[in-house]
Amino acid sequence: MTYNRGNNEKWTPHNYDRKLYGDLSLRQALAYSNNVISVKRLEAIGVPYFIDFATQLGLNLQTTNDLTLALGSGEVTLHDLVSAYAPFANGGLRPQSRTILRIYDRQHQSWTETPPAITPALAPATAFVTTQMLKDVLTYGTAKTLKSFALQQQAAGKTGTTDDYRDAWFIGYTPQLITGVWVGHDIPKPGGGGVTGGAVAAPIWERFMRQALATQPAADFLQPETVVAVVIDPR
Repeated sequence: MTYNRGNNEKWTPHNYDRKLYGDLSLRQALAYSNNVISVKRLEAIGVPYFIDFATQLGLNLQTTNDLTLALGSGEVTLHDLVSAYAPFANGGLRPQSRTILRIYDRQHQSWTETPPAITPALAPATAFVTTQMLKDVLTYGTAKTLKSFALQQQAAGKTGTTDDYRDAWFIGYTPQLITGVWVGHDIPKPGGGGVTGGAVAAPIWERFMRQALATQPAADFLQPETVVAVVIDPR
């Protein structure tokens, strides 16, 4: 696919490995981070709709207004990206981040506490189905190095890699905890071949999560009553 960007400029999105994979389901395309299908999907739903949707999740993408948004051309912070993924892990609810949870007095008694502020951002069914799709990223997709972890814990997530390997991301979550990892340079510069979200960010995420969840019992994402599962023939 080639798109006209105006001023006689054309843009042809490519997949990470420059290969074509033919027909894929949206679930497979998400797991494999298929760039071409991502752009086609954004074209189908429309850029304005996508920007409004991202705003519901707390992402400000107003500075970019074209199909490159499908591949992450809008700059975001790690904080905002983790916050945007939180509703998928939290049944559609978006918690506001807190810097100070509580303050204690000199006798170690809780003196004051900042209560969590939670607002609806997604339909619970949307959050659940998306989470089920993002599970595949860890089992056979771009973060398949986390398969052993995913077999022990219910987990979902997404990798990200920018042009010239400048940034490598992994945002992943379980029912109890969501964590984001970014690998890059404060002053952006190429990171070198192979510095991808799956290769460098996902292993850091796994090391942290194994420690953080070591004393937590395994749990599963709650399935809303509005979501049903049926057996189909993919062919």
